[in-house]
Amino acid sequence: MNNLSQIRGQLGITQRQLANHIGWSQPRIANYETGLRSPLLSVAQKIVQTLNLTWGKSLY
Repeated sequence: MNNLSQIRGQLGITQRQLANHIGWSQPRIANYETGLRSPLLSVAQKIVQTLNLTWGKSLY
């Protein structure tokens, strides 16, 4: 999720805030941002939806 950290920063949202909103842990978000984990499509869609992004301007 190459752009997650950048987009999250532009929106002024911390990893913890995003994680809490979705119901996940902060380390899970960090793992996606650093590439330690690769999200399933359904996970990526949930993040895109939570950040109110369109799929075309998404996280990849």
